[in-house]
Amino acid sequence: MNRKRVNEKLEYVINVSNLTVYYQKMCALSNVNLKVRDREFLGIIGPNGGGKSTLLKAILGLISPSSGKIEVYGKPPAKALGLMGYVPQFTKFHRDFPITVEETVLMGRLSGKTPLFHKYSKTDMDIAHSLMDKLEIYSLRKRQIGQLSGGQLQRTLIARALTVEPKILILDEPTASLDAESKSHIYSILEKLNRDMTIIMVTHDMNAISSHVHSLACLNKKLFYHGHSELSDDIIHQIYGCPIDLIAHGVPHRVLKEHGSNGGNSLV
Repeated sequence: MNRKRVNEKLEYVINVSNLTVYYQKMCALSNVNLKVRDREFLGIIGPNGGGKSTLLKAILGLISPSSGKIEVYGKPPAKALGLMGYVPQFTKFHRDFPITVEETVLMGRLSGKTPLFHKYSKTDMDIAHSLMDKLEIYSLRKRQIGQLSGGQLQRTLIARALTVEPKILILDEPTASLDAESKSHIYSILEKLNRDMTIIMVTHDMNAISSHVHSLACLNKKLFYHGHSELSDDIIHQIYGCPIDLIAHGVPHRVLKEHGSNGGNSLV
């Protein structure tokens, strides 16, 4: 059955049911239920350690649930790997590592059974070059990745994830540590990609939540909210346990009240 037929048949492309994940004796996720529609742009927010990256990895099949079920296009994650592209957090790396932009992007075409001395096909090269051109990094293809700016590096990683020609793009903090111009460029790319694919993005960027995503999942081990991207003070307080700064519709405003018994304020 081709992808189009699968897509037409299923109401939800991702279905997470009663998902619980433990790391040894520590609970990372508890009884999470989440459904994602085709071409939805879902933002996931929550505090550090709240299970956001764990949820992504479970959907990708990188970690196994302690209980519950995940379906991607009606299949277990392990059987849907070709339908998903993944951009992980990439905060630190050896900047002198001898690999170019082109080589990094082409790595997305490798499979687990790729031989040691693999030669990329013309199709591999054409796909990689087309994506580098689309993401405006083709002119950088021979540049060593340690010489890239943060925004250029992130576009390189997005291109690598797209080489599998996925139906779902999953990103973990894609704009962390980027300047405002680079963030804007990344979001513009994601909005264009969202015309043809589902996007799931973990973020702490409240401006992205109010301006770019279609729906929102609020996670702190449990799923506190899943719906429209409009955030209320009550939802924020449930997730973080205290008020934080909000940016609504691109206009910053403070949503701050006294935090706990010590009367302090908390910002994220």
